[in-house]
Amino acid sequence: MSLRSLLTLIMIFVVVSLGLWVAWLNPDAVTFRLPGRTPFEFETRLWVVSFLSLLVGVFVALLYTVVLSSREALSRWRLRRTERQSSVHNRLLIDGLRSGLRGEKREALNHFESILAEDPENIEAWLEAGHTSRHLGNADKAVDMHMRARALNPDDPRVQEALAADLESLGEYGRAVNHVEQLIASTAKPDARLYAWLRELLARQGRWDEAEQAQEKRLKLVKDGTLRTDEEAILRGLRFERGQALLASGEEDDRKEAAKIFEGLIKADVQFVPGYLFLGVARLADGDGDGAVKAWQAGIDTTHSLPLLDHLIQHYLSSGEPESAIQTYRKAADTIEGGDSAAARLGLGLLYARLEMLDEAQAEFEALADRSEYSPALQFYLARLQKRLGDDSAAAEMFEEIIRRSGTLQPTFRCRRCGACYDDYVVRCLECGRWGTVVQDVSHTVRVVEEQGLRTPRP
Repeated sequence: MSLRSLLTLIMIFVVVSLGLWVAWLNPDAVTFRLPGRTPFEFETRLWVVSFLSLLVGVFVALLYTVVLSSREALSRWRLRRTERQSSVHNRLLIDGLRSGLRGEKREALNHFESILAEDPENIEAWLEAGHTSRHLGNADKAVDMHMRARALNPDDPRVQEALAADLESLGEYGRAVNHVEQLIASTAKPDARLYAWLRELLARQGRWDEAEQAQEKRLKLVKDGTLRTDEEAILRGLRFERGQALLASGEEDDRKEAAKIFEGLIKADVQFVPGYLFLGVARLADGDGDGAVKAWQAGIDTTHSLPLLDHLIQHYLSSGEPESAIQTYRKAADTIEGGDSAAARLGLGLLYARLEMLDEAQAEFEALADRSEYSPALQFYLARLQKRLGDDSAAAEMFEEIIRRSGTLQPTFRCRRCGACYDDYVVRCLECGRWGTVVQDVSHTVRVVEEQGLRTPRP
């Protein structure tokens, strides 16, 4: 028995005892009137009136006690029911998460939707159901679910992050940017990860100025030296993209600003090949051909970049300066060391052949063949050269050798950072996203036998 019930019984006993005592003390008769238009009255004893008054008071007290007890019992019942439902929903939520980790996304979604069918205000279930829907390829459904979660708690940062991820998967980068910016603004100390995410979303829209600003903020939060080096490289890449965009606008002021950007990138990293390449392009677009040549030549001298060398050679040829092209190739072949030296020699031989200097081309190819392992590309060029010189028999033998060995005929381009291969030179690797890491790969075309101590002969 509860204390309240015991006190109630004691109070009833006291009231009844008091009533009997009052009745014993008041045996006299009285006229009792009830209110109304015509008062109703009757004769009774005084103790009856007193006892009825006390009885009404006791009845009211009992009724009040019953109502309170009923409300408490109902609250306890609801609490127990909620706890049971919460326990079941928690188990379903955990089962859904486990299914998701096992890769059973459809089963996981069923668990989350079962929770929402009974408890549509369960924000955890809305969030997880939205994540799972996105992983199943239904980003529109994910957005709807995460909007329901947002209605339940607009200030929950997880909701903003989820909506940004949904919109990113839909390709709506502008809306995704808004959510990421709201997430950053609502966070006292934003994570560097958020700025990286914002940077990528802005970069996908070509908003290079804003992407650069986001990267600068991220760089301030990175303390590790190795990571800072990578982040600084990304910042230079974003500046390079901004320079490219300015250069593409065709406006004179934009071209000048782009040239300043490329010059700054070269000062920050003298090995940044795209900086030299597009600095020359910017100067050439302004009519400064000599300045363009100086930029490309400086890049070749500093980086020994074969794509830069090829770009300069094409410029000389298109300008009607074959002698300058030959001299540039000779200088590069003598200056560049290792496998790239062999590639430069190969390019020089091809240039001779293109200019109908067949004897010089043959001398270059044969010298390169003597100091190198077997190269299908070199064999192919020699065969074509023999055919042009009229020695069809030698050319046929060489072509047969190529067929037997089944080698590649053209050099490829490879990223030094991640190893991705390309058919043509690109300034930014599509795999790892780094700028200036793609180089011409001659490892399967011309392999110089460095261990034999052979030096490149002069043509």
